[in-house]
Amino acid sequence: MRRPLILIAIVVLLPVGLVACGDDEGSAAGFCDQAESFSENDPFDSLDPQDPDQVDEAVGLLEDFRDAAPAEIEDDLTAAVGFLEAYADAIGEAGDDPEAQAEALSGLEGEFGEIEAKLANVETFVSEECDVDLGG
Repeated sequence: MRRPLILIAIVVLLPVGLVACGDDEGSAAGFCDQAESFSENDPFDSLDPQDPDQVDEAVGLLEDFRDAAPAEIEDDLTAAVGFLEAYADAIGEAGDDPEAQAEALSGLEGEFGEIEAKLANVETFVSEECDVDLGG
């Protein structure tokens, strides 16, 4: 099964979400420190988007990243977390059958454009405010 477009967007545009949060939650400096640190080591490289446990772990890490984000992009990250939670629920309920997973995920297709736009906002913020390129 091909990776759903939005998970690819999350993996490509938001890899910094997997860095542990420090004492600078909600500050641009702490957020940028995470972005810089993560740009050197991408734990999303080994993410299997068909593995519910790995996707659940990614949800938790993305929540941590959202919690560290400055107010300017917090809503964008909240939307991404909500989408990834729905994605995780869908593949978890579908089990290991790729066809069942694809069918379960079809209900999320209408949200792809909105979430991609929100992730692009995050990527732009990180590029402009942190001088870190998340584009790959």
